Amino acid sequence: MGTWIPPAVLADLLRLGGLATLGVAAANLPAAKVLRYGTNLAAAPLFFRQVVYAHLGWVVASLVLFGTTDLLFAEALAGGHPLGTYLSAWLALLWGVRFVLQVGVYDPALRRAHPIADRCFVVLFALLALVHLAAVALATS
Repeated sequence: MGTWIPPAVLADLLRLGGLATLGVAAANLPAAKVLRYGTNLAAAPLFFRQVVYAHLGWVVASLVLFGTTDLLFAEALAGGHPLGTYLSAWLALLWGVRFVLQVGVYDPALRRAHPIADRCFVVLFALLALVHLAAVALATS
């Protein structure tokens, strides 16, 4: 394994990332009000609303899974265990995609309307992707 970042330090960074991920999961509750899901979906057919709300619940549950994985299994993610490396690779990819969505896809007007939240999410998603990528790099070096 490489020595550019000690596994114990990386595990601590992953745990911090896990706490931050749980914060992102919790942020979905006020986001629903800010983004006016109910109002914006009111005219949609019932089945479509049900699918959207089911997907939102799935996303929050996935975020809780990601966050608790980082918190409870940081050593496995950072230590080169094959399952940890596999999960770290997926989490790096998913957070990287989430970063790209935030900066390249989401409505710039909405991002400008909420600059502090936007900047926090941009930095957080980049850091989460990089920390998980570091775990993969450490395991494969």
